[in-house]
Amino acid sequence: WQWEREKFFKSASISTHVSIIRAAPCSGLMLTGSGDGQLKYYAVSGDSTLKTGNLLQAAKENYEKFIDHVWLPPQAGIHKMVALANIEAVNTDAAHKSRKQNIYVFEGCDAETKNSATSMKSSVPSPIVLELKQTITLRLEGNTHIERLVPSSKSFLLVGSNGIIITFERSDDKHEPYIESKRLLLGDIHIIGATIYPTEERMVLITNNGRLLSMQVDLSTEQLKNSGNILNDDGDRSVASGASEHSSTLSAVMAVESTNTGHLPGISELTQGGFHCATVLGADLAYDRPLLITIAADSTARIWNYNTYKCELIHHFRLDEPIGVAFHSNGFQALVSFKDRIRLYNVLMNKLKPCKETILKNCKCLKYS
Repeated sequence: WQWEREKFFKSASISTHVSIIRAAPCSGLMLTGSGDGQLKYYAVSGDSTLKTGNLLQAAKENYEKFIDHVWLPPQAGIHKMVALANIEAVNTDAAHKSRKQNIYVFEGCDAETKNSATSMKSSVPSPIVLELKQTITLRLEGNTHIERLVPSSKSFLLVGSNGIIITFERSDDKHEPYIESKRLLLGDIHIIGATIYPTEERMVLITNNGRLLSMQVDLSTEQLKNSGNILNDDGDRSVASGASEHSSTLSAVMAVESTNTGHLPGISELTQGGFHCATVLGADLAYDRPLLITIAADSTARIWNYNTYKCELIHHFRLDEPIGVAFHSNGFQALVSFKDRIRLYNVLMNKLKPCKETILKNCKCLKYS
């Protein structure tokens, strides 16, 4: 589509599933697509139709599912593209099927500056001629897996489950142009995407439960190790441990409470107080003050200031899931109902303090008279 003119431009039929499509950073039209068992490019041929070609030949012994690919900023006329694939061995039963993840690094230049001998054996011309420069097999422990690639000006990052963040930087080695320079494991945070600020000082992480976290790009293992305010899964304070050096890679394993990152150095909610991570079950207003209280299936209550659009207080109910809520008109008391009781809270500066409770099952409708 030509979005400036709001007009249709070219089309091509795709016989297999494509999950990600990117535009190449070149003057001509070139698109790249990745999906189940394929990594392809799309370019305009001599007869002005959109044709396709393979960037990587299909492996006979393995099944490759490409889950992401990104273009890195070109440097000195060299274009770079990185692809992420899940590799599964074929002709094996499900019980013995081996899985791994590979990174493929491509480099190339504009077709005008390349001679007639290209590495892509295809009759379809493309504005950029790419060659496979490096294949990296990732070393991941347990059920940790990579979800997305994140490009930056001089490197690229990988993010995934168990809060894993891996940084690959450019090296002078022609055989291994990119090497792993840093690895962080933030614990019980499943990262499904990320983006880096234009200043490259901070990045935003997206989790599978809808949270947006802001993190320092240069956050180091030492900062995590030296912090004494890390929370474990039970909410107790503990000191980060388990940092080790492996293949010149910094690694730190952190145990983090899944609903609180305020105690992690360099990591914070993108917006003050963040948001609920599950279905909102109830809400009520304090009519004398600009406050709104909400409860959700993530077992939290949040008090919002609707004038500033910010969350001013978060309270965790732990294992008790609230089912109803009422806010006093002065904003200093709240009634919250659970499956087996109703509890009265005093609203303090940074928490809800239990005051009284009574036994009443499954009361979902509460109201101050």
